[in-house]
Amino acid sequence: MKKERIFSSAPFFFGASKQNPTTERVVIQMKDDVDGVILKEAVCKMIKRYPYFAVKVVVEDGWYTLHENKDPIVVVNTNRPIALGGKASNYHLLAFSWYKDRFVLDCFHGLADGTAIFAMLKTLLYYYCRDRYNRTLDTKDIRLDEKNISLEEILDPYPENVDANIVPLGRYQNKGAVRLFSKEECQAGKAVVSRIQFAEDAFIKYSKQQDGSPATMIALLMARAVKDVLGETKEPIVCGLAMDIRSILNKPLTHHSVVSQLFLEYNKSVQRLELANQATAFRGMVMLQGQYENVMTSVRNNMQFIKSLEKIPTLEERRLFMNNVMSKAMNNASYKVSYVGQAEFGDATEYIENISTYVDIKDAGMMMEVNACNGMFDISFMQETEDDRFLKALLRQFEYAGIEVKATEFTPFKVSDIEFE
Repeated sequence: MKKERIFSSAPFFFGASKQNPTTERVVIQMKDDVDGVILKEAVCKMIKRYPYFAVKVVVEDGWYTLHENKDPIVVVNTNRPIALGGKASNYHLLAFSWYKDRFVLDCFHGLADGTAIFAMLKTLLYYYCRDRYNRTLDTKDIRLDEKNISLEEILDPYPENVDANIVPLGRYQNKGAVRLFSKEECQAGKAVVSRIQFAEDAFIKYSKQQDGSPATMIALLMARAVKDVLGETKEPIVCGLAMDIRSILNKPLTHHSVVSQLFLEYNKSVQRLELANQATAFRGMVMLQGQYENVMTSVRNNMQFIKSLEKIPTLEERRLFMNNVMSKAMNNASYKVSYVGQAEFGDATEYIENISTYVDIKDAGMMMEVNACNGMFDISFMQETEDDRFLKALLRQFEYAGIEVKATEFTPFKVSDIEFE
């Protein structure tokens, strides 16, 4: 890729700022100490297969364009996040680091979403573990061929247009959500995280028994925890659940961020139901909001929004406008849940202890990033305050469900800053 004018990811780029960097951090704990030399070599091999990740931001006529970046990807020995988009990262939008038995990817969310990041990490782990342990690894379902990269991976996934006759099917009308913390309780830039871990097989079995999926059950248990803490609320308890829409766009290979948000409302009608029926209700909300007509209506609206953004005259005005929009978007649910799915890293999996993900949560109040690897679920339970009422209430929900969990105390965490103009 020599050059690409951004489109579907425009809100991420124009909405990014020092206060709201919209970056993500993936930490992979290995079973052995990381060999930095081999990691650097693995990154060099990997990026040849993913050239669309080796880019820098250039402003052209007040709009952002991604240009090929031939400078090396930064790979350094540190446990601190690496600022992206500027000198510290050689102007790349991703960077790697390692410390002790962990290696880390810092990435700008406008460059890629979790699905694309995990596909890239699968290739990286293949090269790293093959050379680190000097053994032959199975190459099935691992992208290694540098010469036959599908255009679908590279090109913007949005269609040229969406049929104006598509009508949404009972689309959710977001009329607000109860806030778990006041603005005064939250401290921007002072985010904390608790790691919650529990057995994958036990939780999947439990979810199926309740007619739920892992993502909807975590969302539901959190809703019940919120209700236990807050009691009756004027506004509804709403979970913002991330949904990958690649299949609906018919672009399964795209690396772009194609995540839609579903709203699971734990209203009084749902609260009156038995747990299994509550799980069915949440799963029904996912199924309805995830219908083709509803998703494509959202895509059509996004496309119209981006085209209206193009009409704003200057870069500075676009950024100011999008900063306000992004802040409101982070504030449209009581809490958010994101689950990419089970990490499938092939033979390299046996060398991995666990995976955790951290994201920019400014204005979100609370966010849960869920990973599954090596038979364990791992939730990064993130807040902008050390108030642990909701964490304790969620742990009680797991206890009621008979799911044994381990949870750490809250500790501070930080994600990368963003530095492109």
